[in-house]
Amino acid sequence: LLYAPRIASYISIIVFGLVSFFSLTLYALLLSYRLGMQIDSELTILCLFVAMALTWLIRNGKGVLPFLSASITAGAGGVLMGLMLPPMTALILLSAISLFDLLMVKRGYLSMLGKEELKDRIALIKGMIVNYNQLTIGLGDLVFYSVLVSNVYFQNGVWPAVLSNVGIFIGFSITLMFLKRHTAVPGLTIPILLGLFLATIGQLIF
Repeated sequence: LLYAPRIASYISIIVFGLVSFFSLTLYALLLSYRLGMQIDSELTILCLFVAMALTWLIRNGKGVLPFLSASITAGAGGVLMGLMLPPMTALILLSAISLFDLLMVKRGYLSMLGKEELKDRIALIKGMIVNYNQLTIGLGDLVFYSVLVSNVYFQNGVWPAVLSNVGIFIGFSITLMFLKRHTAVPGLTIPILLGLFLATIGQLIF
């Protein structure tokens, strides 16, 4: 991003497209397995076209459309990860990524997001970030929110998952309050830790 912004732009959109396509294809495989069918080439082509449409929207869409595209892709990938991860692995991963996000925003490469002179370059990596109403959100934030809720749902049921979702919403609102005072804040730390806490409470109650 610092030395070859155009290449970073191409890489980000290619990664986004691949995540979209492979997530949709895995969903198609799971659905066909549940229905006792074999996935055919037409369904794979449909997944490809939907992935291309989502990629085009995050690259060229206006208003809420890029955010919607990012949410669909991140949600699809996050739910698949949440389905596959054992509970202890998910707990360690989510806790570690929350602390990692805090360190990277304060001291690491994510601190670049707050630098005004890099604003134009950061806007090029639309596959990795999404802008909505002057708010810049990393695609990874949306992915790990989905990992948390889906993993809690698959391992512990509906109500702990609902509470984890509430924790994410409350944590995200608190993060937005911090954003009024700072140019860049970690999008994972408070929402994920609060989501994990409420999920644990939900597991004890239900």
